[in-house]
Amino acid sequence: MRNWGCRLEVSRRAKPCENSWRAQILGRVRKYFDCAILNPPYKKINSDSRTRSLLREIGVETSNVYTGFLAIVLKLLAPGGEIVAITPRSFCNGPYFKPFRKLLLETVHLTRVHVFESRTVAFSEDDVLQENVIFHGVKGAESKRVVISSSNGPDDEHITHREVPYSELLRPGDPEYFIHIVADEVGKQIAGRMARLSTRLEDLKVTVSTGRVVDFRASKFLRRNPDKETVPLIYPGHFSEGFVRWPREKTKKPNALAVGPGAVAQLSERVSAPAVRGPRGT
Repeated sequence: MRNWGCRLEVSRRAKPCENSWRAQILGRVRKYFDCAILNPPYKKINSDSRTRSLLREIGVETSNVYTGFLAIVLKLLAPGGEIVAITPRSFCNGPYFKPFRKLLLETVHLTRVHVFESRTVAFSEDDVLQENVIFHGVKGAESKRVVISSSNGPDDEHITHREVPYSELLRPGDPEYFIHIVADEVGKQIAGRMARLSTRLEDLKVTVSTGRVVDFRASKFLRRNPDKETVPLIYPGHFSEGFVRWPREKTKKPNALAVGPGAVAQLSERVSAPAVRGPRGT
């Protein structure tokens, strides 16, 4: 991209800019783009915000600014137009991003998806903690194959590549439009086993919570040793031979969370529930 040049003009007058792209998307202006390259900002959108209202006017329902940017670009992309974007991986699953996934996958055909496995490397200079993906798609195109690749970060020379049937990325008939990014053969075997489990958790009347504590966002509340002002904090390292062993001395993770202002929202209600160790140490 060294030989590419562009100029971006940002207007501080919001309303003319809003009116312009609204008119364009709603069909009053016939101007579309052949190519779009994006690194959109990430920020949650409140349901009662002006941003959410403006997006709904043009038929976009989403909970984050980055998918809002992508949705607008998809609507302004010409037939045969191409999009390349680097974004968080979060849109690939989950109920909040389902409307966006539906728009994305019904608008463009993904030809390449690359995932950075590390949450800290891609944008380390900006202290961004996200698992990021880069994807390329073509509007209106069709292909039976897609290339999936992965690396630890942008400077990692050890990149894995897999060319797979498109049905591995998006399973035919999936009402949730989940995007399955499986970058290696081990992941493929695991995904194959999971695909054979056809019963949904809601069919079993089971609900799941990942826990409210995000440790890197609650670092000031983390404690190595528990005391009377803390509550237990359970990590995968506390699992041993089918039991939870807490506290543990030989672990790099904290054993407790301090209870105080700002920490209450991260506490779980007292319920009877099994604790399950997730894949990849999550």
